[in-house]
Amino acid sequence: MKPIPTLTLLLTLLSSLALADVRTLDWLDLVPQTQVEAVLAERNANYHDLEAMTEQMIEEAKARIEGLQRSPQLVTELDQQRIRIPGYVVPLEFGDDEVIRELLLVPYFGACIHVPPPPPNQIIHVRYPQGLSADALYDPFWVEGVLSIQGYDSELGSAGYSMTAERIELYTQ
Repeated sequence: MKPIPTLTLLLTLLSSLALADVRTLDWLDLVPQTQVEAVLAERNANYHDLEAMTEQMIEEAKARIEGLQRSPQLVTELDQQRIRIPGYVVPLEFGDDEVIRELLLVPYFGACIHVPPPPPNQIIHVRYPQGLSADALYDPFWVEGVLSIQGYDSELGSAGYSMTAERIELYTQ
């Protein structure tokens, strides 16, 4: 049997230690406990009912116009924690090379394309300087980085959280 080189052993140990300080989250971890039932109900709502969807869009527009936009209920204890969370990519910025460097991370496919978008505490604004290939938009990903409770607004939705991703990789369980 051939001995394991010291450098390989050291790199494996450092990699394990780096992963140990990353907290793996579920999307409901981003919601204060008092709001979990409301988020689950919104996820299960039937958005194929055009009349109800139109009525909801009108009500949301009225609230924005009147300055009554709800403030997101965030879990402030997560601020500046290094996390890992699975989700789907909604691209915000493509480079000339068709690489995504800015995106919204959402809990389910098509979340920001359908109206209304998820609540702000279910959207994470992500900057990823290394870039993600645009040909993988339909796949779920693991996104890892330091979470911030700094918000972000776009036409596709308002994010309650943000991060600069250190790593984005295809989702595997």
